[in-house]
Amino acid sequence: MTRTRFIPVGTIRKYAEEVLFEYERMIGRLEFPLDVADIFERLFELQTVFDDKGVLDRSYGTGVIGCLFPPGHPSPWGRDKLIVINAAPGYEGFSHSHTIAHEGGGHYILHFLQGIGPDAASRPVFCRDVGNNKAKKHPLEWQADRFAGELVMPVERVKWLLDGKGVGEMINLDFYAKNFQEHFGTSRAQMEKRLVDLGYLLTRPKYEWADYSKRR
Repeated sequence: MTRTRFIPVGTIRKYAEEVLFEYERMIGRLEFPLDVADIFERLFELQTVFDDKGVLDRSYGTGVIGCLFPPGHPSPWGRDKLIVINAAPGYEGFSHSHTIAHEGGGHYILHFLQGIGPDAASRPVFCRDVGNNKAKKHPLEWQADRFAGELVMPVERVKWLLDGKGVGEMINLDFYAKNFQEHFGTSRAQMEKRLVDLGYLLTRPKYEWADYSKRR
């Protein structure tokens, strides 16, 4: 078993910033929330498919939020170069933009294009499971999650939306959460994760793991 290559957060951010730079150069200006599916179709010819027929569940078992089928890896749809989002009943609470960025950016750019694959895979593709236990999350999944956060919620745009507040400062989510989620088009969970990853201290978070007062 090969050891997963460590990718520093700074490198992951650099990849995400380069993608946004190229996309902005192509379309003229960035508008938020980003059309993440358009980013990966224009820059990498990866088409996004929303599976509302339960194909992913039947093919790989329940609990798969999304999958990447890169070049040379045909999907159950008979095509490759696909990002597939599970849109079946029961998956409504997940952020589509984050999942597209996770699969198309994290797994395609950080992993597939670099020749990195899962150390042990039960599927012949990159897939994102529902499991959110950070302690058990595979390093490739952590890297892809971080890339998605950096792409969908760029750090400078986050600071601007938080009135210039810097790392380590207290963020009152009662005041900022609604505008934040609408601006970036992201879920409450992904918003809180992004802010925690950036080092902000959250008051009144929805999720216990985001509550700084309860961390040891």
